[in-house]
Amino acid sequence: MWKGKYSERLVRNKIQKLPEEYVVFNNLLFEDNEHSTQIDHIVVSPYGVFVIETKGYKGWISGGENSEYWTQTIYKSKHQFYNPIKQNAGHVRFLRHLLKGSANILFIPIVVFNNSAALKVHANNSIVVNRHNLKRAIRQYKTPFLIGKPSIG
Repeated sequence: MWKGKYSERLVRNKIQKLPEEYVVFNNLLFEDNEHSTQIDHIVVSPYGVFVIETKGYKGWISGGENSEYWTQTIYKSKHQFYNPIKQNAGHVRFLRHLLKGSANILFIPIVVFNNSAALKVHANNSIVVNRHNLKRAIRQYKTPFLIGKPSIG
């Protein structure tokens, strides 16, 4: 668990360095009726709302965009884990549900792994990157979607 928290902190430090037009929220717990979801990071920008799932795995990471499970291979040992693209899609669905009265918000889900992970992932319609490519993945969105700087309350 501490590896996951450490990885989340490294991602937090990375996205905190984005320009002022990006507002960063970390480690959020949302509850609605009997359902809840924990989201590692949300970055609100004029270009969309980035929903970031952090994975602290290293080694070879393999899987498909629509696979139920992915595999971590490290030192000849293999471990399966739930597809983080699907996990993050659940976070986006939950946010859409919570914000159902809002305008059609552009959500951009991103899965980010440690720099020491060798990603052998087949994903054409999803963003899966190592931490060192995260800011580039976010900054590739340049068409304003929201008007003005996001504000709180």
